[in-house]
Amino acid sequence: MLADGTDNDSQIFIPIRTALRRVFNSTWLNPVFISVRDPHAMGAAETEIAALLRERHRLEPSGKPDDFSIQNKAKVLAAQKRLPALLLG
Repeated sequence: MLADGTDNDSQIFIPIRTALRRVFNSTWLNPVFISVRDPHAMGAAETEIAALLRERHRLEPSGKPDDFSIQNKAKVLAAQKRLPALLLG
């Protein structure tokens, strides 16, 4: 038992590749959630993540389109807030 009262007996840790293959029967992660401490840094974080994914997916030198998507939930929420005003005209 930990100092905060939680019990480690209900947790397991396995390598991600093992989990993907044997637990989830998959070869990729979907979805991955990322947060930033400073909301103003979100744009830079999105750009860096996209560049890293393009490199890791071997898309960069070939100029192929992204085989992933990045969704910024703050932008989605802002659009949802604007939607009623747009619908009411």
